Amino acid sequence: MEQVLETLVAETVNSSKHKLIHDTAARALGFLNSYSRAPAYEYRKKVLPVVTACLSSGTSRHNQCAKQVLEKIGRDNRFYSVLVEDNEDEENTLAHQVVSSLTNLGQLSSDIQVDILQTILYLAYQPFWNSSGQTLLQLLTICEEVYADSGSAAKLAGRNVATSCLAAFCKKRESDELIPVYQYVVNRIDTINRDTESRRKKRDIQIFEFFIDCLESLLNSTDTNATKSEHFSTFIWRILCPAVIRTLIRGSGHQLATAAINLMGSDINQRPVLAAIMDRLLVQVAVEKRLSGLKAINKMLSSDNGICKLALQTTNTSSGGTASTVMNDMTLFIMLFEVLDECTDISDIEVVHESLDIIDKVLRKLLDLTEGTAQLDPTLSSWLTSQFGSILAESDYSGPCSYAASDSLPEEFRNRFICSL
Repeated sequence: MEQVLETLVAETVNSSKHKLIHDTAARALGFLNSYSRAPAYEYRKKVLPVVTACLSSGTSRHNQCAKQVLEKIGRDNRFYSVLVEDNEDEENTLAHQVVSSLTNLGQLSSDIQVDILQTILYLAYQPFWNSSGQTLLQLLTICEEVYADSGSAAKLAGRNVATSCLAAFCKKRESDELIPVYQYVVNRIDTINRDTESRRKKRDIQIFEFFIDCLESLLNSTDTNATKSEHFSTFIWRILCPAVIRTLIRGSGHQLATAAINLMGSDINQRPVLAAIMDRLLVQVAVEKRLSGLKAINKMLSSDNGICKLALQTTNTSSGGTASTVMNDMTLFIMLFEVLDECTDISDIEVVHESLDIIDKVLRKLLDLTEGTAQLDPTLSSWLTSQFGSILAESDYSGPCSYAASDSLPEEFRNRFICSL
């Protein structure tokens, strides 16, 4: 670190244009030379203003120095402590301090944006990166700006940082801590969904795509145990699922529908709401326009537990860890096969091929289940074994054999959804 700072001080010593770089680098160097060991956040507090100054300089040389400083922070243990980081005030955490130093990133060239974002991605994968929800949203705002206004390489880097940091956040935080982040992402999607003018603006369309990817990352990274939280479960059917349906009405977000099914399929309380999503994804779409929805379903069925989330049994577990309800719910499965029946009776080869591929995949998955070769989650496998005997007749499904549109939806859900259109 000292070598980078010394070079900056020497290069800017007589430059009035880069006086800020010179002053911040000189102060940081003086601090590093004055202390044999100070708290990690104090080192960062002195050094990170150099990053901000370099990114504001307008020169590629100094932009690269900013990248070097960030890289040094991740490799020099004076600047981080895994044990201390969890107990720091938010403003003193590495994640917050680093993100706060990137205020000018959106105005820079695509090349330096890619370099800086790749460095942030490296830091975010380290055990000392402990982001709060507020810091994460601050980073999302930076990535959004890059995605909306930059070249393809920077767009990809911005999306990768956003989705990766969201996924990491989901794995480290409790379900109730996820709600504000979910809420922010859903609100950004809904804002564009409800604005007719925004739907026609290229920049807003790109922002919409960015937040669709963010929401998909959240859904795919959230542990299914989160649905056991009353607050999170209520948020799902009151806010999240209506937003997903509104996105489907617009003709987008097919991957959100299957991600929602994958997350919530094992919760009985959410099944009517998921049926409404599935209905909007496939049933309420003209047969010849179902290809995107079918592709999303096909992708979900490729996962080991996909068929179970979609079609097999579902159990709701109370917070105490005991099964409170066991139910044989085939609604989504029946709905899917009624749709597939319609889709195999048209002249569109792509739709027919996708439908047949899904049927083949379902049958192969069922064969694996009956032969005991399916790669299932151990908990789900044990539960299935405990529910059904060894005699085939004992495993017969005795529920309805046709799909009736969502009469079982909670009245509040119907009202919220209708009023929000």
